[in-house]
Parts: sequence; structure tokens; C-alpha cells
Amino acid sequence: MDLTFIFEFIIFFALGWYLGQKVLLSSLAKKLAMLQEIANDQNQPTKEKVKSLKIEQVESILFLYENESNIFICQGTTVTELAELAKKYKNINYATVTTHTDEILLFMNGEVITKAMVNYSGTPNES
Repeated sequence: MDLTFIFEFIIFFALGWYLGQKVLLSSLAKKLAMLQEIANDQNQPTKEKVKSLKIEQVESILFLYENESNIFICQGTTVTELAELAKKYKNINYATVTTHTDEILLFMNGEVITKAMVNYSGTPNES
């Protein structure tokens, strides 16, 4: 065996080892950063979605349904009762509601918010 062959073999082996380590370490660093980002995202509070609901009236009973799918939510005799029951049984905290009289209401944490109760900034008035 020639001495230059052994020398070249050692040089290429060392170079390959060094570059392989660099690639492996950078790949692991990227994966670690991605895992940390996922962990941080899971620690963030999630925003609740606003449901779209509708009210239908049959005689004196009001029925609350999901607007798109017509899935039954609850029934009651007043709109306030519907808001309370929607929160209690289906955990609906925020919803826009179209009434049987085509009025638009908001349900917020089991309470009814009407147009008259909202100021220009979109937040409920203190009353």
C-alpha cells in the first residue's frame, strides 16, 4: 500500500466525519427548535370560536340550533334561558344568534347582549 493512499484515506475519512457531525448537529438543532415552538404553542391559551346559532319558535317554546348544520342545542321559553342552557349543556361561551324575528343577538358567557347594550367600540356597556 502506498503511503499517500493511506494519508488520503485518513484525510477524507476525517473530512467526512466532520461534515457528517455538522449536518447531524444542525438537523438536531432545527428539530429541537421546532419541538420548543410546539411546546410553547401548547402552553398558549386557545381562542374560543364564536358559534353561529339561530332561534326558531313553535308556539311559546324557543328552540336553539346551530346555524349551518341545524344541530339542536337546547330549548326554553326565553332567550336568556337559551343563553344559560347553551353555556351549561354545550359549553357555548360566545355566539352570534339570529332570532325568529330576524334580530341579531350575542351570547357571551351565558348572557344575552343586544345591539342597544354594545357601545361603538364593540364592547358591552356597563349597565
